Amino acid sequence: MKDRLIASGIHLGISLLVAGLILVFLFAVWFPTPLMGLGALQGVQIILLVDLVIGPLLTLIVFKRGKKTLVMDLSIIALLQIIALGYGLKTVYGQTPAYMVLTYEGFYVVSRHEVDTLLTPADFSIPEELEQNPIRFAGKIPVYQLTETDNSVARSAQNQIFMFNQLMPYYLNVQKYNAFEDFEYLLKEGVATREGTERDCIKLMIISPHGEAEACLRIEEKRLSVI
Repeated sequence: MKDRLIASGIHLGISLLVAGLILVFLFAVWFPTPLMGLGALQGVQIILLVDLVIGPLLTLIVFKRGKKTLVMDLSIIALLQIIALGYGLKTVYGQTPAYMVLTYEGFYVVSRHEVDTLLTPADFSIPEELEQNPIRFAGKIPVYQLTETDNSVARSAQNQIFMFNQLMPYYLNVQKYNAFEDFEYLLKEGVATREGTERDCIKLMIISPHGEAEACLRIEEKRLSVI
């Protein structure tokens, strides 16, 4: 039993190292703060469950010093972990932000999955002129702005008509996208507020189909950052 515990502990240690590196990569590259909780959790749960629980547990069960099939058994466990890890990363990648779009409700995070499954290249691709040098969230994710009327009744009607005709969320109305410049019109409407010790950031909601988070944002040289 001691050998099994040692083998399982070594497996767990390696798994912790791999999981830690993956999480650092996800936070630093794919999901800048606070986007991690707005799309990646399901895939991360799969990765952690398989990497930190199932793998070491299987090693604990099958390990026996001198066992003829030990190398094959451990190889199969490693292969299963790699497959599950690949599936988890694929799931997570589908939820990575393709871009963000500012509306009267706040910033919507549009995932690669939404782009691939809901938007057709012919009718709903980002105009080429908008793709050139946009402001980027955390220096990585392009940011656009949905053109909406400031009349709340007319705005609601416009969005409802789009959703009824296109059967998808109103914030995917790519034909009404413009370059994002600032938050002034949201400040006038009271949707966003100035915060910070020097009132140097704009507080508003960041929204995805998986949840929402409040953030204080600041624009600096084509870069939108969380303060």
